[in-house]
Amino acid sequence: MSDWLIGDCVFSSLAEGSRLPTKGVVMARFLALRRANRSKETREIFCEILKEIQDLWEKAGIPTKSNCSCVNEMMKMHAEMSSIKKIPAGKRNEYFATTKINKFSSSLKELLDLSPQDVDQLKTSRNPNASIDYQFLLAQREIPQRGYIDRLDKKHFDREAKKQKRSASLSRLSATHLPIAQQEQDDSSESELHVSSDDDYSLSSRATPRPCSITLQLPAKTILKATAQAADARDLSVRDHIAMLASTINAGGGDINDVTLSVASGSRQRRQNRRELINNMREQFIKPHHVVIHWDTKLIK
Repeated sequence: MSDWLIGDCVFSSLAEGSRLPTKGVVMARFLALRRANRSKETREIFCEILKEIQDLWEKAGIPTKSNCSCVNEMMKMHAEMSSIKKIPAGKRNEYFATTKINKFSSSLKELLDLSPQDVDQLKTSRNPNASIDYQFLLAQREIPQRGYIDRLDKKHFDREAKKQKRSASLSRLSATHLPIAQQEQDDSSESELHVSSDDDYSLSSRATPRPCSITLQLPAKTILKATAQAADARDLSVRDHIAMLASTINAGGGDINDVTLSVASGSRQRRQNRRELINNMREQFIKPHHVVIHWDTKLIK
């Protein structure tokens, strides 16, 4: 189904898209829902559309304005569309009507921007993904839009999963803290009574016995290179890497002056280690017949 002003209707949910919806997409979705249920009020339809849009904006990690402001923004578009459709077909070729129609048609290509006025604060946010989210928003504001968002933003999914896990842990802890403390107190009192009444009782430890100390042989000149891969994997800086190794050597009673520990050596040995890893990966890589490209977050360029 097509409309002479908006174009083809959108029958699928906007939450399934890979881009933030433009004004034209939102109005096409409105026409589809309107034709499916003509008795529903306009504002009620836009509230339903807003829920779909908010799901997509939430995946993009970009905040939105209040629900009332978002719905009012869509109601303004509907009012402008209704005023244009009231123009008789015989007068649509006149200069005033053509100018109005062309202006509205051009605006349909623009992003329905639901971001608040202070959205640029994402640039200075402590969230490491906020900068990418803001760059993605700027790309979506362009005509035509640049960039895509995967239907399941993995980084967003991980953030939400951590929040839910943390919230569930706190709730579980607050609900069981007092009963557990009381139970432990009762158990301790019972065990004391049992020990005092049984002379043959012996407490066996569940922990695996460990030696008090161990002896290691560490490479004095290439210790930084030997531990570089783990340091890179944990995203440690060269200085943090050296500090950890120095504290380990001191804890073992060694002399750090006997070991090569410097920022220059650490940087050089890390580069050598990365070259060796890359060369090994290139030699062992087997070229597949088919390749599937998948990205975990937003694709801007």
